[in-house]
Amino acid sequence: MSLEKVKTIGDLASYLYMKEPELISLEPEKQYHVFQVKKQGSDEKRTIESPFGKLKEALGRLSDGLQWLYYDHKTDAAYGFVRSYEHDADRRNILTNASAHLGRDYMLKLDFDDFFHQVDCAKLERLFNDPTLFSFLPDTEEFLSRFVTLHGRLPMGSPASPVLSNFATILLDKELLNWCRQHGIVYTRYVDDLTFSSKQPVREAHFSHISSILLAHRFRIDPAKTQWYGKEDIKEVTGLIVGETIAIPDDYLADVEKNIQKLGHVFDYASRFPDWRIHEWLEKLKQTIHGQIAFIGSVYGRHHPICLKLAGLLDDAVDRAGIEESISWRYIGYEL
Repeated sequence: MSLEKVKTIGDLASYLYMKEPELISLEPEKQYHVFQVKKQGSDEKRTIESPFGKLKEALGRLSDGLQWLYYDHKTDAAYGFVRSYEHDADRRNILTNASAHLGRDYMLKLDFDDFFHQVDCAKLERLFNDPTLFSFLPDTEEFLSRFVTLHGRLPMGSPASPVLSNFATILLDKELLNWCRQHGIVYTRYVDDLTFSSKQPVREAHFSHISSILLAHRFRIDPAKTQWYGKEDIKEVTGLIVGETIAIPDDYLADVEKNIQKLGHVFDYASRFPDWRIHEWLEKLKQTIHGQIAFIGSVYGRHHPICLKLAGLLDDAVDRAGIEESISWRYIGYEL
């Protein structure tokens, strides 16, 4: 059964590989780990609400179905948490989001304030009631709205929250896109980051109208994060520098080099003082660095001098023929 055909709570339970009584008996409010993490580049902390147990499994399955359903209904503005097929010509990610604004001299950037928490049960019930998307009966709409929320809104940390936030902004995206096209403005949204760019100045009157559209859809922005860019300003969109071409900020490249240096130092220590906890940490850091280099390669190309340089530094730091091999044999028989 596809998600679009789910009508009853029993159908939903079957879709989630559960028995109806088992699904109904789950108590979502009691199955979340709540903790705080430091926001990047700030002393502020972000509260994470992470589901566990059967709730996490069920929300993961639901998220998978919702993401493929959203693929068929995605707006031209949405670039964050949008899946693609293997040879999809319309890939949505950080790079393509930034690329949409190439060659634009003027820009306005807005951030939703506490975005997921703005998507509450009322918004979700209206969403689940949309016959162009779902076939849920009223009691299923109400049940599902409670099932995917914590304290009456989408939690930050649930696997289903990102795709549901995309669904919840479909009508907003469409109205903003229509208005922006009429005024020669390019609009994209990467989760809670809204970017508007134009070859002509983006003025206060534009901001006022955009704000009124957001208000009509009951979304609010964080005024402290509103950014205006003029013709001579360096423009950054989802962490990338946007001008006539796309570039990666120097501080990001510097951070990758620092991570590689840190990896080398810890490998050297671990080769002399083996400890399985250090080995586990090393593996995670290696994966992070590989991901960073792959990201740089996706922007510049895998054979770009910067990529080749970083890959060479990583090889030198790891020294696979020596240090890494000497560490790994020590953990034979250990359960990591």
